[in-house]
Amino acid sequence: IQDASSLIEYYESLGDSLEMAHWFKERAKLSKRESAISDLLQAIQLNDHDGESYDLLSRLDDDLLSAFKLSTCSILATPSNPSFLLRRSQLFLKLKQRSISPHLSSPTSSMVSLVEYTCDDALFDVSSAISLIESHDYRLDLPLFRFYAHRALLYREGPRDFVRAALDLNHAISIAPSPVPASLYFDLYLIYFMKESNNKALSAISTAISLSPLPLYFKYRAGLLIKMGRSKDASSDIK
Repeated sequence: IQDASSLIEYYESLGDSLEMAHWFKERAKLSKRESAISDLLQAIQLNDHDGESYDLLSRLDDDLLSAFKLSTCSILATPSNPSFLLRRSQLFLKLKQRSISPHLSSPTSSMVSLVEYTCDDALFDVSSAISLIESHDYRLDLPLFRFYAHRALLYREGPRDFVRAALDLNHAISIAPSPVPASLYFDLYLIYFMKESNNKALSAISTAISLSPLPLYFKYRAGLLIKMGRSKDASSDIK
């Protein structure tokens, strides 16, 4: 932090606002929340074309709607960053689960845009991110399977297209590093359950249990077994 502060002072003496913005951003990554927010706001004031500053600020914002708006700013500043596209799509899903409909407006503008961001837009964002990753050599914090897994959730929660959701999630599982997260199989179980593919749902939840024997997974498998008329098999899961 002291080194970053020294560099900020140095570039301030040179009148180099872009370098100052960069080191405000870097200092923010090392600082506590309130100081980080202040540094990021300063970085944006000095350089409003750096999408990472908006992205970092959105991750510190407790207000989901405000974070969504900042995420939009990160994409406007850096349109071809897959992580930023995924982030906005993820925030949309969280807002949707709270029955909040976000609009594409600036967090610094008093005018509210009438353009509503919908599930189709979220799908377009994450699909664009996948295309960018698969056609370029990106170094990302998140592996590619996370993008496919998130798009599967969008297909499930939005258009309720369980076929595409299952395809995406199965692909995510196929490219995920070993051991595959049990949560992917649990999400696959939910998709098959909604699709009323009981045998496939049972296979998915059983695999989730073999990877991570959580009480929640046993509970859901017991419910499925009862639905399938296999109460005796369900009793051991209930216990």
